Amino acid sequence: MKFIFTRLVIFLLSVFVPTKKGLFIFGSWFGKKYGDNTRALFEHLSNIQPENVYWYTDNEKIASKIIASGNKCISGVNMKNIFLHLRAEAVFCNCSANSDLLGGYINKRTKVFNLWHGTPMKKIGKDAVKSGLSHTRLGMSKPNLTLSLIKKILPSTFYNFLKLDTYYLASSPEVSKILQGAMGVNEEKIIICGYPKLDKIFIESGYAEPYKILYAPTYRGEYNSELDILTMFGFNIELADKVLKENKATLTIRLHPANKLPVAVINRINNTNTISIDNEDDIYESLGKYSLVITDYSSVYFDALAVGINVLIAPFGYKDYLENDRDLYFSLSELYPERMPIDWKDFFEHFSYFASNKREQFSSIRNKFYSFPYAPCSDKLLSLVYLKLGREYVNKKNY
Repeated sequence: MKFIFTRLVIFLLSVFVPTKKGLFIFGSWFGKKYGDNTRALFEHLSNIQPENVYWYTDNEKIASKIIASGNKCISGVNMKNIFLHLRAEAVFCNCSANSDLLGGYINKRTKVFNLWHGTPMKKIGKDAVKSGLSHTRLGMSKPNLTLSLIKKILPSTFYNFLKLDTYYLASSPEVSKILQGAMGVNEEKIIICGYPKLDKIFIESGYAEPYKILYAPTYRGEYNSELDILTMFGFNIELADKVLKENKATLTIRLHPANKLPVAVINRINNTNTISIDNEDDIYESLGKYSLVITDYSSVYFDALAVGINVLIAPFGYKDYLENDRDLYFSLSELYPERMPIDWKDFFEHFSYFASNKREQFSSIRNKFYSFPYAPCSDKLLSLVYLKLGREYVNKKNY
């Protein structure tokens, strides 16, 4: 109720308060993290025209880090930050403007660019809600019963009036179709371009270390739950350590932030020299260093394909995942037309096969889900953003 009242007040103020041309605010991950497409585009734009480009967060450590880098950052809820949101010509998020920024204070005239956080393999948005799974399994906030009741009473035009003008980033026409359905928007609200978060990897391509392997699965079960996703699928630390040593390989495990390994498992992993756990905030700072990425149903699969990293789908617990977590948009055979390991024992017993380079066989899949060239894309995306703002983008660094 408070949010709706705030939106109404701000929308009335929007009649009298104009947006400021070139004032852009970026945010991500509920204001808690600094990463993903919004971070990459923010840093790119800050390097070109830093005058009115801000990052928003409610994490003081992140704010200090950004300010120390020489870029602009605002944090918390105060009159200055509310006014900046009210004046912003455009805001950029990767989940939603309401969660990543001070969404209740955004001007009705402001355009929202949702750069999202990856090409979806599992169902998202409206498509996921239709499955009937609980909000905790979907990683969504608990439905407000009062708000749900009001929505039924008042006409839909009232809520459409409160909606901000939002555009979504898709990496190909195929992904565009998914986002249109999942977000309930038409084709005009989709921008097709590459992902800025991959720019650094394209620039630094060729620096991957041989047999440096990353395992990055999506989350399962309840959000923020302890889950031994390794042992439950046959991960034997002694066998893994042995095979990795024999092949002069290393394995980095990076779980989804919503899942945590038991302390006992972490301690055993820390006693090896071949296996480590990555807890860094932004996976894209190090993704390009790996020669093989293993995942299950995470969008990192498409990111690895996009930048030319060898990638493997390990669909452990596939049936259970479909029944208890999410359905997928595509069959596994459409996404990975090669043999996949059934568990960790299978993977390590056939290590040479699964770790071999199969990138050439996946070029058509790469193009289906990432139609942008093997090159940085931030400048191209900015030119498309400026078109939506009604003017031409000029890279000031080139003049």
